[in-house]
Amino acid sequence: MGSLLGMLVASKLVLRNLRAERFFADITATLRAQGVPESGMAEAIKTHISAPANQAAYAAMKTHDIAVIRDPYVILGLVVAVFFFIFLFSKIPAQHTADHIHPIETAKRLLRNRNWVGGVIAQTFYVAAQITCWTYIIQYAGRNCGFSAERAQDWNIAAMLIFLSSRFICTFLMKYLNASLLLTLLALAGAVLTTLTILLQNQVGLVCLVGISACMSLMFPTIYGIALDGLTEDAKLGSAGLIFAIVGGALMPMGAGWFIDQGRFNLGVITLTGESAAFVLPLASFIVVAIFGWLTYRSRMLKSA
Repeated sequence: MGSLLGMLVASKLVLRNLRAERFFADITATLRAQGVPESGMAEAIKTHISAPANQAAYAAMKTHDIAVIRDPYVILGLVVAVFFFIFLFSKIPAQHTADHIHPIETAKRLLRNRNWVGGVIAQTFYVAAQITCWTYIIQYAGRNCGFSAERAQDWNIAAMLIFLSSRFICTFLMKYLNASLLLTLLALAGAVLTTLTILLQNQVGLVCLVGISACMSLMFPTIYGIALDGLTEDAKLGSAGLIFAIVGGALMPMGAGWFIDQGRFNLGVITLTGESAAFVLPLASFIVVAIFGWLTYRSRMLKSA
């Protein structure tokens, strides 16, 4: 719900009021009319805005957009500050535990546990895929569908709504399907939708990209539960390792950004925009998650046989 609120603020209060998109669109149109080729457009834009006659307009646009972006964060910071002081002056009951964790011995046992190691790897790739898919919906919609940033953000909000509602649907399905099997099926479905996202490069591809959120909704808690199964006293440190796996969400978007920076990829039979090609990384991630799900499902079936 917090993510949804943030996206609504971004769409209705931030993106709608930014001037940068229109500013650079006008410059690009002017340069195209002057015969500047696409291959030299980026350098020509830099030269244009650095000219003394254009620096004042560029500075005014930046000042305006910084204020538009800043204000919601100032409000958010004030809300966080209020809760900080609430917790600071609230009495929280002390918790006493007799558990003693031996990090070195626990880490050795965890690293020998294939189920846990596989879970950490799968969780890393899942979070990487999730963040990459949500981060680049706007770029995909803008490049492949011609949508404005504000309209593209509405599709991002739709993805979050699907993610939220699918969590309840998938939880219901777990009453009838083994968790590892359901994880495998969701990952395979995510891989299929990602493949269509890469190849179609139009509004149908955007629908597939948004639909990936339905497949991702239950992956994090499912991988988490499967990886911790049977750990008993090692579960505390084991859970910390699984949470640390969110570092994947910081790394993969940078790789996807590299694809976007390349512009286009001519593969002979098809030419992919950088915004489409970037999704080969989430595709690989869903394959990793599917392998983890299938291996743990097969292991449980063999044990119960």
